[in-house]
Amino acid sequence: MVLLDAVMGGPVLLRRAFLFVTCCLLLKGVPSQGLSTQEALGIGSPQLASEHGLRDDRPRLKKGETFPIVINTWPFTDATQRAWEVVKDGRKALDAVVQGVTVCEEEQCDGSVGYGGSPDENGETTLDALVIDGSTMNVGAVGSLRRVKGAAQVARLVLEHTKHSMLVGEQATEFARSMGFPIEDLSTPESRAMWDSWKQRSCQPNFWANVQPPSSETCGPYRPEEGATSSDAAASSGGGEREFLRATVEASVATEKGLQKGGRPQGEKCGKEDSVAEPAGRKMKLPEAGRSRIGWGKGVEKWDVDDRPRGEVRSHDTIAMVAIDHYGNVAAATSTNGATNKIPGRVGDGPIAGASAYADSDIGGCGATGDGDVMMRFLPCYQVVESMRRGMNPKDAVEDAISRIRRFYPTFLGALVAVNLNGEHAAATNGWSFEYAVRTPGTDEVEVYKVEPSKTATQAKIDMV
Repeated sequence: MVLLDAVMGGPVLLRRAFLFVTCCLLLKGVPSQGLSTQEALGIGSPQLASEHGLRDDRPRLKKGETFPIVINTWPFTDATQRAWEVVKDGRKALDAVVQGVTVCEEEQCDGSVGYGGSPDENGETTLDALVIDGSTMNVGAVGSLRRVKGAAQVARLVLEHTKHSMLVGEQATEFARSMGFPIEDLSTPESRAMWDSWKQRSCQPNFWANVQPPSSETCGPYRPEEGATSSDAAASSGGGEREFLRATVEASVATEKGLQKGGRPQGEKCGKEDSVAEPAGRKMKLPEAGRSRIGWGKGVEKWDVDDRPRGEVRSHDTIAMVAIDHYGNVAAATSTNGATNKIPGRVGDGPIAGASAYADSDIGGCGATGDGDVMMRFLPCYQVVESMRRGMNPKDAVEDAISRIRRFYPTFLGALVAVNLNGEHAAATNGWSFEYAVRTPGTDEVEVYKVEPSKTATQAKIDMV
């Protein structure tokens, strides 16, 4: 004690040296096993946290029972399984979501993730992606990335090798090139056929509003409509989701006519069901009572991945994935090639933290899919995570976020998934049937859950009156 008093009462440099040596000795006695300093000193370990005076108010993780866990929008089961293999082997959640989403980019999931899909008005495919580390709250994103396939990996490099959160357009492409990514054409025979078909239909549908010549009748170039006001534009901006759905339907028609060759047809899913001849749809039973809180959601039905009826899923867009690893780290990632026939330069919710995804290792995570132009105005995933922080369960949190959007845009197409640190997951949807994929230690394979909208569009409109 005399020595301690002398040191602490001595010069500043002496005190700092004493504290540095003390910290080193403490760390030397903690077997990190590849963990970060924060993890080694007590995250998930009440004893170590207490011994070293660290705050440890995170819920206790049921390792080996509840975690790790992977959840993502849509039944992109190959992506889910890849992310699961990463976290199961003890690697971090951030590695898992990036690798999982990358699988979808390579497989061109649904034709709206990765290269060769959703051409813009110039016929070019561009990519948006986001990566969030919920333990550091660091973010990396790319928007309107051109001529580079690995959007999620580029987003991670933005997170790791820059002090920025997002890079966009041609400058994002140059960054990717400097990081070693090859520059290549993202178009395919399929995407070129989609664009040609759209041009032959007088550029219908499109995303212009209040312009001349009328965008509903002809292609551009356009100019502002005389007398149009900002309120006119706002009134027409809620129709984007309907135009998006029309675009995907047209793409499906083009597929049937044999116009799309090379690449995954728009509307087709990724996952092991691709190689399975599916019989008539068979529903699996809901989780038993002991697991009734797992898989919350209005009208949730758990489907066997191999027995889902063909044609049950409509075309959709973003893959949003959340993973929680053995150590309680939460991470999220998204990837999409955006809305078909979008105006060049358009960036949707995909690379926007809090809109398409959000993660916080103290709470859990959220992923979104749907009409990004509408959903990004509400930051729904940020809201979901904050609602869970205030004590809401995932079911109530996602339904509350969907209901807030529905108040302004009753017919929007969108869905949210969420998972908390208790391993409880849920989904809510509006305007379409939605499915999401989950893999946990308690399952032998990826499970797919189906969720129906809590209200029809007609009901939502009546509520607004």
